[in-house]
Amino acid sequence: MEKILFEEEQRMRQWWIIAIPILLIGIFAYGIFQQEVMGIPFGNQPAPSWGIALFMFIPIGLLWFFWSLKLTTKITNEMIIIDFGILGKKQIKLLDIKTAAVVTYSPLKDYGGWGLRVGTNGTAYNVAGKTGLQIDLKKGKRIMIGTQKGEILKPIVEKLLP
Repeated sequence: MEKILFEEEQRMRQWWIIAIPILLIGIFAYGIFQQEVMGIPFGNQPAPSWGIALFMFIPIGLLWFFWSLKLTTKITNEMIIIDFGILGKKQIKLLDIKTAAVVTYSPLKDYGGWGLRVGTNGTAYNVAGKTGLQIDLKKGKRIMIGTQKGEILKPIVEKLLP
């Protein structure tokens, strides 16, 4: 039976990821209030209130998506499991790993930001911070998994992986 040696759950809680959809929802809600309660058209070419309400579903959907998105990383004695919700799930057998180390990196410079990123440096799964588990596979691919528990993860990786 596989034993879980490490487990971490991270959520995207950067203030700007939450603030932008909330701001848009507020603007749309105010537009409906202005038209329906105050009787003043919202904008130079006002849309009907039902149309504004329809557009409110876009930032509501974005807010729900980012709020519900979580990155779960599990390491067992046989594999590393990455679960990024709707963005995908990946299992990496320890036997397929050439090297692995906990490193400091720049999400913006090295991977173009946070989230699920596929680029010339490899694939990154990250939600915040600049510490990650860098995995080089025997097939030549690189995977970076962001972590907020680098100090806990480091001795596990050093003991378990080459």
